[in-house]
Amino acid sequence: MQQVPKLFFFWSIILYPLSSILRLAYRLRRYLYHIDYFDSFSFPPKVISIGNVMMGGTGKTPFLKWLISSSTNAEEILISSRGYKSKSEKEGLLVNTETELDATIIGDENYEILKNEKSVSISIGRNRVELIKKALSRKSYKYIFLDDGFQHLKINRDLNIVLFSSLTPTKLMKVAPSGYMREGLASLFEADIVIMTNCQKLERSRNEQKMMAKIAPYLAPGTPIFRARTILKSFCRLENGENASIDDFGDRRQVNVVCGIAGPEKFTQLLEVNDFYIEEKLFFRDHQKFSNADYKRINEIISSNTYPLLITEKDAGKIDASRVNRECFICSTTLDFFGDDKNLLDKVYQ
Repeated sequence: MQQVPKLFFFWSIILYPLSSILRLAYRLRRYLYHIDYFDSFSFPPKVISIGNVMMGGTGKTPFLKWLISSSTNAEEILISSRGYKSKSEKEGLLVNTETELDATIIGDENYEILKNEKSVSISIGRNRVELIKKALSRKSYKYIFLDDGFQHLKINRDLNIVLFSSLTPTKLMKVAPSGYMREGLASLFEADIVIMTNCQKLERSRNEQKMMAKIAPYLAPGTPIFRARTILKSFCRLENGENASIDDFGDRRQVNVVCGIAGPEKFTQLLEVNDFYIEEKLFFRDHQKFSNADYKRINEIISSNTYPLLITEKDAGKIDASRVNRECFICSTTLDFFGDDKNLLDKVYQ
């Protein structure tokens, strides 16, 4: 389960009045869009929002990758992405199969998506409306996926998919800065599908049960809830992209881990349940851009042993293999919905 800072309770109480004001402001904003006080735009393709009410770490990118890989024709899909902390976030950029991949330009999450499915198109930038218009003027699409789009109310959507991580402690389910939420749970009345990620077992964990008890009262009657577990898919070498086998990690599967993602515990827990032994681990903030000092820290940490380094797909576009003093492997994952895969895909692509 995600760790909670020691001073959380203190600051949560101190900042609660501000959180209450912000929660009401976010609710008012959503209401004003709902009554058409603010303009919103519609597009001919089916628009599907994939987002959350938490700050991050719910697994939007893995879910988006799974949706794309499960489609019958990825060329029919346009992804609208802000490209958080990328060079294209401000200027705007349309990328496709002919685009040279660079995580610093297109964003680490978009880099991860295009490395797995090159036939998809992505519009990247803050001005999503204009970028979508530009993309549609060049080519017709059947689907538009709004990546992290639940709060982007300027674009009307046909389907709202909201993700939660089952590893998020319920004590964090308060609006920031008192908690870890972007807006209150009341916004879930607009959710058409809820997906609970990081559910590694068929039976619900105690924390997941507590989360569902908080979420359920705000959902419209009959809102479907799907549960997803993350499974290891494959490994490859960062240096040259060559496929690797799980046997390359030895009998005890001893590794070092470095990652810069939201909720890094979910990555280490996944490795541990698959019988990996983590000797050393180093966590960076989400969307980390690795500096000289970062590489120094990494090499200092792994110098205590001879085991290989294992990283996530999200970090693969930002870590330079030549600057790490150890063989480095990328761990690829996919999702499984406990037998409900087809049912979920039918709701998305119908």
